[in-house]
Amino acid sequence: MTAPKVDAENPPDGIADVAAMRQELNDAYQRYVAALPSAPIDYQGDMHANMCVRIAGALEQLIATSITHYVYHAINDALARSFALSWWRRSPNLVPKTLRDVLGRFGNPWVADLEQFLDEYPSTASMAITRREALGHLMDIRNDTAHGRAYKGSNASIATYKAVGDDLYNWVEQRLLIPITPTAPTS
Repeated sequence: MTAPKVDAENPPDGIADVAAMRQELNDAYQRYVAALPSAPIDYQGDMHANMCVRIAGALEQLIATSITHYVYHAINDALARSFALSWWRRSPNLVPKTLRDVLGRFGNPWVADLEQFLDEYPSTASMAITRREALGHLMDIRNDTAHGRAYKGSNASIATYKAVGDDLYNWVEQRLLIPITPTAPTS
């Protein structure tokens, strides 16, 4: 996913953008849940795979948009902001290690908090696996689907991936999408 383009004329509104993305994902998930029972069995696997790709893509865009918003609004100096955002061209495929590495650039308190978050169980899950395991499975399915390999999963696992997505949205909103008071540059 490409990070949002920002400049002085286009300051990011990550809060509104993330809310819209979250609503779009929720709407897609509700359509999936409603259509699944009446879909022919041979279509259901495709529906599952598509929903995994939608969830994974939404999470990648969540991270790209939120980090861009946070950095843009936290750094008052335009040159420093430009420098800080210059490395952030694309949101990587968010396997758990990559998510840790990306958010770890903000420092140790966030790394420890993220590690704890990933090692807990999703808030409303139908499978007894940690968020880290579920996120890893979701990204494996996303990658396999994108590269033409078959999906092997179930409706129960989709519900877990959606729960992990909801939890990650909440975690990110509490850390990256808060009102920010920029600090003045220091010499």
